Amino acid sequence: MKRGIAGLVLGLAGCGAERTMQVHPDFGPTAVRAQGVRELRLYLGHGAAVRGLAVYHTDEALIPAPVRALGAQSFPGRPVLYFETEWHAAAGGAQALYEVQYDLGEGISGEVSALADGTLLYVEQPIALDTLPPAIRTAALAVVPGTLVEAESKVGPGLDQVDLKLTHEGRTHVLVMSRDGALLWHALRFPAQVEVPVP
Repeated sequence: MKRGIAGLVLGLAGCGAERTMQVHPDFGPTAVRAQGVRELRLYLGHGAAVRGLAVYHTDEALIPAPVRALGAQSFPGRPVLYFETEWHAAAGGAQALYEVQYDLGEGISGEVSALADGTLLYVEQPIALDTLPPAIRTAALAVVPGTLVEAESKVGPGLDQVDLKLTHEGRTHVLVMSRDGALLWHALRFPAQVEVPVP
């Protein structure tokens, strides 16, 4: 099970053998019916394959109770900022994943990601940039000679990685790295508009 979960999370980051999918049929309807939708995301893989989809919202009713319980255990006493309902090719495309984002104070947040039954995928925590390990900082800046703006650790069953956000020449880069500084994934992130029909 651990290897399967680790493979799933690495797949979310675009690593390993890439699986693809079409836009999930619940993506648009979830965006239309969820309360407090703040963002939709489309994750592309190589060759313009759809790698993942996400709806960011504030509708607690759409998040299974086991996921909320796991989040409360991971971040006790912390207020919820928002939720995410996601579909990823690494999970076969049909299975929804759920994430809960928590306010950790001082403008930072943490996140728990799980399957509907509460199976943990990972816990995400911020890393202060001045504490980022030198091997990771050096390797990241060798890939993108820009400005580091955000670092987060993702730790779960069989998983331990660092996600970075950098800016360079007006573009936002996302890097996923192992703890020893190996590059696992590199992508550009763009703002976008998504039009969803109302039934």
